[in-house]
Amino acid sequence: MLAPAALCADSNGVVVQVGKQSVSLAELQRRWLELPAVQRQALGKTDGASVQAYVDRFVVPELLLAEAASQRTSVGKERQLELEKPVLQRAMADQVRKESEKNSPVTDADIRAYFESRRREFERPERVRLYRILVASEAEALEIIKKAHEIPDFDAWRTLAREKSLDKATNMRGGELGFVSADGQSDVFELQVDPALFAAAAHVKDGELVTSPVREKDKFAAVWRRGHVPAERATLSSVSAVIQAHLREERAQKAFDELVAHLREKYVKELNPSRLEGLDFGETPGDRFQAGPPEKHDTLSH
Repeated sequence: MLAPAALCADSNGVVVQVGKQSVSLAELQRRWLELPAVQRQALGKTDGASVQAYVDRFVVPELLLAEAASQRTSVGKERQLELEKPVLQRAMADQVRKESEKNSPVTDADIRAYFESRRREFERPERVRLYRILVASEAEALEIIKKAHEIPDFDAWRTLAREKSLDKATNMRGGELGFVSADGQSDVFELQVDPALFAAAAHVKDGELVTSPVREKDKFAAVWRRGHVPAERATLSSVSAVIQAHLREERAQKAFDELVAHLREKYVKELNPSRLEGLDFGETPGDRFQAGPPEKHDTLSH
């Protein structure tokens, strides 16, 4: 059971227990912080619901299997060794992590230094949602701006974009460029736009047209600002837990890599990679699915 009251207790206290198998608060916190933020958010609408769902769906089943395995006595020796291997590997990894945290603890100074050196990674600039109709001349762009002031709704704008815009990549979706930042980067996949569009749209409000055509190389654009997302600037306190978990894992991984390198130097006496050359492991149905259907070389008639 997950004991909510235990969340305020000592980090070594047990918060999840199934039979003789248990997980401490510190271990649960470590596992939780290692999950990608998107996955944590998908588990529930609130932090409490997300943690509870994670425990129910992942932690408890794992403990149930471990408890069942610990009670079985009819497992053969070879199978028992096979089952023990991943457990021992995890135990070794946990031991390396604990030693790493003891020998190289993450300090407040470490967290601050990491934040300051990567501040941009925790911030998002202001972005404006732009729609644009690209034409050949300034006069034509002015005419479109005039028409746009008179159109009744967005469907009319979409029709105008389909008929007039020279940008074939966006005209069929009404000239939508997505949310664009000052450097021209859009949230639309693989779309980079002229920064002049953001600069021009910065002088009007959401829902307004840019009053003058915007020059894009040898063409001109009628630009409509439909909305915006304000800049997001993270504080050290809001991201310190994430940074701490990342630095702990980074240092534990370094310690683990050093251990593997030491063991390799100590125990690997002979290495012959050439023996793997020419080996054919065959093809599985999954391989054929990934590769797609066989190519056809017949000439298609139209």
